[in-house]
Amino acid sequence: MLEALSQPKELSALTVPRIGMLAACILVAMGSGTNYVAYAPQLGERLKLTHTHLNIVGIAGNIGVFSSAPVWGRFADRYGPKPLFATAFVSLLGGYSGIRYSYQAGAIPSDFPLSGLSFALLALCNFMTGVAGTAGIMGSVNTTARTFPDHARASTTGLVLSGFGLSAFFFSTVAGLFSPGDTSSLLLLLTVGTAFPMIFGFFFVHPIPWPTNGGTPANRNVGSDLASRPSQSTGEANIHGWALWKTCDFWLCFSIFGLLTGTGLMYINNVGTISQALIAQANPDYDIAYAARVQAKQVTIVSLMNCLGRICFGFISDFTKHRLHRPRSYCFVAASTAFLLVQVVLQQSITDVESLSWGSAMLGFVYGGSFSLLPTLCIGYFGLGEFPFARFRVSHFSENFGFATLSPIFTGYLFSVAFGKTLDVHELSPTPHRCLEGSACYAEAFTVTILACSVALALSVWMSWRDWRRMDAEEVEYAVDVGYDGGYRASSKPGSCRRTVESG
Repeated sequence: MLEALSQPKELSALTVPRIGMLAACILVAMGSGTNYVAYAPQLGERLKLTHTHLNIVGIAGNIGVFSSAPVWGRFADRYGPKPLFATAFVSLLGGYSGIRYSYQAGAIPSDFPLSGLSFALLALCNFMTGVAGTAGIMGSVNTTARTFPDHARASTTGLVLSGFGLSAFFFSTVAGLFSPGDTSSLLLLLTVGTAFPMIFGFFFVHPIPWPTNGGTPANRNVGSDLASRPSQSTGEANIHGWALWKTCDFWLCFSIFGLLTGTGLMYINNVGTISQALIAQANPDYDIAYAARVQAKQVTIVSLMNCLGRICFGFISDFTKHRLHRPRSYCFVAASTAFLLVQVVLQQSITDVESLSWGSAMLGFVYGGSFSLLPTLCIGYFGLGEFPFARFRVSHFSENFGFATLSPIFTGYLFSVAFGKTLDVHELSPTPHRCLEGSACYAEAFTVTILACSVALALSVWMSWRDWRRMDAEEVEYAVDVGYDGGYRASSKPGSCRRTVESG
């Protein structure tokens, strides 16, 4: 897997300072991950929240994650990662402390749910953790993108993003070892364990600029996915601001990413509830301790496979571009296809807790993979925006990436609320906040995500087709510019090219 990092490309990316910086970014990313799934069912039961309200609290965190991305991206581009890490420290400390306080206080009086104000404060605290998580991961990804060259960028950003995906597994495992079944202790661990990596990042995480050759950045995006019109001054794409919103490539990234990650968020936010529904099938007096262990197992599986997916898709993306010489967008076709198959399996075939683990593993893997693909696609389509007069050399990448990640705000909300309402409809009055119908409690919600993934697949195929035509056209244009056709011939079809082999 490290082949993409070690292949000779003018200079090696595997230097000790860069590897050390990569490790530091992964550590910060691990503290930035969203961990709501690790304690959501216990929080809902303690505070007597309906499944719809529980999903709204989770969505508040997701909105914090995605809505703040363009803001933090712009800050990272202009001022570097330090302001982001400082803000993340304060927000994580305050957010998780507030959630822990609400959990310990419980619902007062005990026979009624939280008041409107208390519920709003709970949602606000989860929103704060989402905003802080984005600040941490955006600072880490931005630093990584500026530290490594193009041929290793997807691999290294995938490694950093894997730390984000591993967060829930790490903290739930540590809490399970020292205080199993104690949700209050888990929230205390999250309060401290997520905040202090930000202090580490504040002092030790900073970009290591790639050396230049004759004033031209060595890690410029030459030979990129050829998905944007090159600027005349740099020979690479430089799209940002309002121009970004006018490009078809942006809206394709925005739509595909939103549909896929919204689907993943619906499942991840509710995997604990799904496991409880399967355990409680025709068994209202199930063992709560056993249910908690099953939930922890599902969280572990999703988190580990989320991490693995981010790593693998990063290396697959680099391999597709630099070895197969095909656009990175081909990987989105694979991700969309996998998402669609997983949704069908979850709806039709997962009917017990034992088989749920397979669904969690598949979903976690492709969900992590979709996150790993987006940063390098944004660079390929819109450029890094490197200028010699820019203070940190990268002027627009994180901002563009942030705008592209806004879409899950809408899809995550719609899909998660639909899931919660579906579950509430199937609950029986003798057992409030519990459904005893097994997979029938939530199966209808997967119909929505199956349709969403089908649309994402169609858009991914269109995106790849556009990139394939554009890449071949750019190859022919380059051959003409250097005065050597390399065996290329223009086809008779306008706007397309094909490569032919000349004899003799």
